[in-house]
Amino acid sequence: MDKVVRVCSQYLIQHLDAKNCVEIRSLPGISKNKQLVAKVDRFITKQFEYLSKSPTMLSLPCIQIEVLNQTREEMTLVDGDALCQLVLDWVHRQSDENASLEHLFEKTHLLYLALDNSLQDCIELPSGEVSDSDIVQDYKKLSKRQTQINLKNRRKSQLQPAKPRVLIYSRDISDQNLTENLDLDWSLIANTKVQDHTFLALVSLAGALATLSVMLRLNRPTTPSPTNTPGETAPGSRLPSEEKPDLYCVLPNMSYVKCAAGCANLNDNLLVCGGYDRGECLKSVESYSPDGNIWATLAPMKEARGRFDIAVSGGKVYAVGGSNGTTELTTVEMYDPLTKKWTRTSSLPLARSNAAARLRPGPRPNQLTISEKRSSVIIFSFSIVLKGIG
Repeated sequence: MDKVVRVCSQYLIQHLDAKNCVEIRSLPGISKNKQLVAKVDRFITKQFEYLSKSPTMLSLPCIQIEVLNQTREEMTLVDGDALCQLVLDWVHRQSDENASLEHLFEKTHLLYLALDNSLQDCIELPSGEVSDSDIVQDYKKLSKRQTQINLKNRRKSQLQPAKPRVLIYSRDISDQNLTENLDLDWSLIANTKVQDHTFLALVSLAGALATLSVMLRLNRPTTPSPTNTPGETAPGSRLPSEEKPDLYCVLPNMSYVKCAAGCANLNDNLLVCGGYDRGECLKSVESYSPDGNIWATLAPMKEARGRFDIAVSGGKVYAVGGSNGTTELTTVEMYDPLTKKWTRTSSLPLARSNAAARLRPGPRPNQLTISEKRSSVIIFSFSIVLKGIG
């Protein structure tokens, strides 16, 4: 069967063109073939400016979104990829709350960017907020009226079948549903800017293709400015030309859920070591690159540890103490980016967790200070540590 799948995939790739690429991407179960999906998505991305005007794209179901912005400068700085990904995340959250996404295609949704860098429906915006303008209030009234109409139509609909039915449970049906639930495809395939502050995206919503029409909409804060005489500004305030909007960027998730991990700056990258995944103590190490906006997996530590701290000196990383989930640790290990390996070093004289590890300032910089509120301070000399590992 694998050979048949491989041959069919090769045939589809060889005959891939602008007329059939969307239909191929919408084939049921195609998300299980990751290589085929990746090649089709790359082709669609290259041809998307042309495809966005094709009848095939226009015939797909479309979710219409408007995103509020407080300044025009903020609107000009919006990145299309980040915006469409935020919208897709919002749609995905709606699927968690409702079994069907059909209600999303019924109206235009008005969203705002919350402080946690997620899009939220303006229906949930509390009254009295600076963004609760006339635009938002009209949207709330319209949404409330639409909800009442939908509820009224549901009451009129027939809740019971006209004839008795017998439900037949089949192993094939249950297995198929289970497989589909485990392999749902939620992805942003491609997007393009169609007009000023308007974007069109092709997405996969649980394996079904749809489009997102995303428009940025200006919504100035309703809070009145302090009364000043002409030509004057409020004390401590800046001129309107000097006001800079807050900038938000979509960040990818780590590979592992974790807490109580050790974090440090290694060569301008964020290094996250160990921690706890619910009840399990981890050895895993990940590095986040701000330039590429990606996470990379590094070599795991020698020992699982959480509730510990790490420090960087001379381009090397030191993981100090912590807990393995049952006992506190005295062990210390070092990561060398050149060899990409962890090596054990001299242990602490006293086991401890929840301690702070910092470089000691002063005439002898190659010293590490390890301290905690309930214990004494230990000065850990790197000259001694390095001697032990050659």
